[in-house]
Amino acid sequence: METDATASSLISKLPTITTTTTAAPSLATTTATTTTTPGPGAPTTATQLVESKWLRVHTFTDEFVDAAVHFQLLIMRDSYFLWMGSGPPLLNTVAFAIATRFESMPSASILTGAGAGGDFSVSLAQRLCKKTGRPFFVSSNFPQLSPELQIYVERRLVKELNTLAKQQQQQHHH
Repeated sequence: METDATASSLISKLPTITTTTTAAPSLATTTATTTTTPGPGAPTTATQLVESKWLRVHTFTDEFVDAAVHFQLLIMRDSYFLWMGSGPPLLNTVAFAIATRFESMPSASILTGAGAGGDFSVSLAQRLCKKTGRPFFVSSNFPQLSPELQIYVERRLVKELNTLAKQQQQQHHH
C-alpha cells in the first residue's frame, strides 16, 4: 500500500505541459505543442513547432538510459542550427559544416568552445549537412558522450528530420 501511495505521489509531481495551438495569420506564425506526461518507465516526448516565414523552431525531448535528451532544431531559410543535450541549455561548443565544390564531404570546424562533444558535433554537422544539402550548425551539451549515446542521437535526429520533411511535403500537396 505504501509503495502505491509513493508512486502516486511521484507521478503527481511530474510536470504537465499544456497543449496549445495559436495562429496569427498576419504574421504567418504558428505555434503547436504536443506533450505527454509520462507514467513510470515511459519515455518523455515533447514536440514544439514554431513557424514563421523565415524560421521554424522544432523542439523535442526523448529518453536515453533513464536520462532526458533535449533537442532544439532551428530551421532557417538556408541553414539549420541544432542544439542538443542533457544538461542546461548552454552553447559550450558550436560546430559548423558547409558543402563545398572541392570535396564530397562538407567542410567543418568548431566555431567556439572546445568541450567534450566537439569532435562529435563536427562530424554530426558534416553528416547532417551532407544529408540536407544545407549548412548546419551543431551544439551539444552532454556531461558524458558515450558511443551508444552518439549513435542514438544521430538516429533520433535523422528520424525527426525525415518526419519533418514528410510533413512539409504533405503541406505542399494540400
